Amino acid sequence: MHKGSGGFLAGRAGRAVNAAKPRSLLRWGVIPMKSGVGVELDNLWIKFGEFTAVKNASVKIEQGKFFSFLGPSGCGKTTILRTVSGFQEPSEGVVRIGGEDVAGKGPNKRPTALIFQNLALFP
Repeated sequence: MHKGSGGFLAGRAGRAVNAAKPRSLLRWGVIPMKSGVGVELDNLWIKFGEFTAVKNASVKIEQGKFFSFLGPSGCGKTTILRTVSGFQEPSEGVVRIGGEDVAGKGPNKRPTALIFQNLALFP
């Protein structure tokens, strides 16, 4: 994610998106963020079959604020981040980015990035 004057914005091939040029955002299908609005999880449930990984999570993160999910292994931190990033859909509830419900939008259409903690993917 890149921080521009209009909020956190995604770029292509590592290039920052100029927030002063909203036409480029619309061309890429990226969600422009409204001032003051960041990420909101509203009654988020994520289930894998009978197993509930995330139960009724609700949080509002203001635009430009740093936020961390802390907890033990298996408590749902990565599952929430994968859902916010668009790699999986919630079982129930809503994910809003920039005030917009992002249900059905793929990872390439969201102003998010997901970096794994363990970089063992590349030996």
